[in-house]
Amino acid sequence: MKGKTRSLAALTEPSRLDAGARLALAFAALAVLCIPAFAQERATDENSASYWFERGRELVDDGYYEEGVLAYENALDIDPENASIWISKGNALGLFLGRSKDAVEAYERALLISDNATKTNPNDALAWQAKGVALSYLGRQNEADQAYETAIEIYNQTLDKYPQDAEAWYLKAENLMNMQRREDAIAAYDKVIELNSTKAADAWTTKGIAFLDLKRYNESIEALDKAIGTLPADSIQGLELAWSLKAQVLLDMGRAEEAVEAYDKVNELAPQNLEAWLVKGTILRSFLGRYNESVEAYEGAVQANPENAEAWAYKAIGLQEAGRYDESLEAFDKALQLDPENALILVSKGSSLEKMDRHDEAMEAYEKALEAYENATVLSPENSRAWRGKGDVLLKLGRYNDSIAAYDKAIETAPPYATADLAFAWNRKGEALYKMGQLEKAAPAYDKAIEQYPEYGEAWHGKGLALQALDQRSEAEAAFARARELGYES
Repeated sequence: MKGKTRSLAALTEPSRLDAGARLALAFAALAVLCIPAFAQERATDENSASYWFERGRELVDDGYYEEGVLAYENALDIDPENASIWISKGNALGLFLGRSKDAVEAYERALLISDNATKTNPNDALAWQAKGVALSYLGRQNEADQAYETAIEIYNQTLDKYPQDAEAWYLKAENLMNMQRREDAIAAYDKVIELNSTKAADAWTTKGIAFLDLKRYNESIEALDKAIGTLPADSIQGLELAWSLKAQVLLDMGRAEEAVEAYDKVNELAPQNLEAWLVKGTILRSFLGRYNESVEAYEGAVQANPENAEAWAYKAIGLQEAGRYDESLEAFDKALQLDPENALILVSKGSSLEKMDRHDEAMEAYEKALEAYENATVLSPENSRAWRGKGDVLLKLGRYNDSIAAYDKAIETAPPYATADLAFAWNRKGEALYKMGQLEKAAPAYDKAIEQYPEYGEAWHGKGLALQALDQRSEAEAAFARARELGYES
């Protein structure tokens, strides 16, 4: 399977090449709601929708988003009325590729299918759950919660008759998770575990996610360790997920060394998991400053898929930060050979050239990136990430008014579930306003970024700078202190 990304898609993928690397990844992972199960067992028949559905999930989990979408489309060719597949396709399009208009169309199709199913059979709890998920992604949360509540009522009726029904407890917990009723979900997962069902390992894993959401990190680690200990050795996907989640929890706890060790386990389990190599490399580079080791991790991504331009770009950044400048430029050139109009890679190459005091070449790379983003916004005017990328390049070029206009378009076109995209756009708008000296407008822009993501250290630091320039010293110091608490280093 080739991993080369088409240029328009490459403009919209969440970037891990800058200081805000992990934020987009964390948001994408946490934004994925519990979708009604489709296939209970691994399908091997390539003529079945379940085979292509599972294949799509694997590809998306491994970071092959375009290929994942194609697999979901194969599944839908076979089973076009399956709401779960439409929702999964929508996630790949919207959360990972930034194709919000296409994602909304997928979610609307899922809503239509699930709504019809609930009318045909009002006791179809899975259809109510699918309806809730589709509504959530469409930003209609009150209606979504009503759908989840209906599903829960149906499961409660089942449990009144059959209190030992572990499957009903598990599905009830999924709907509670979707409503963000974490404590209630944990209690339901405890019943699944108490009943010693085949869902126990999955229950431990999702308990780990619930505790992570509640910032009860030690309990999250305990739950994920239980999942790892419960899962059979041949459950590669389950173990891969549990170790990846454990790495994320450890990183949130400031235990980056242990997070790397957790990703070592993921690499052992699934050496072809491109995403795991990239995230591991970013932790080594951005959190631990171990640049040569980050290059080794990025080389793992290259080995996993030598045709993936993004993997070569990461390797280039690692090499640059390790002071291996000639090798870095070679890797950038390889990335651009694979994807010549990838604006993210052009911007990253420009940043590296700036650090090497090769300003003319840097400006040339930025201008090429700007042209690519402008083409993308013409082809897809509702593409929020393309607008934000255009704003970022304009900001680097010192064209602050134009960058603010691009960020405003990014904010206007971002779908309601894209909180990471909104946080990034508001933060960068604040930076542009600050550089223009419009301090009274900069601080509120940073507040908007923080509203979207309260733990965005870079936005807290930017707010501190704006308040400091406004001579609001105590408020500025409080913002700086919060940024430091969140691990931000200026």
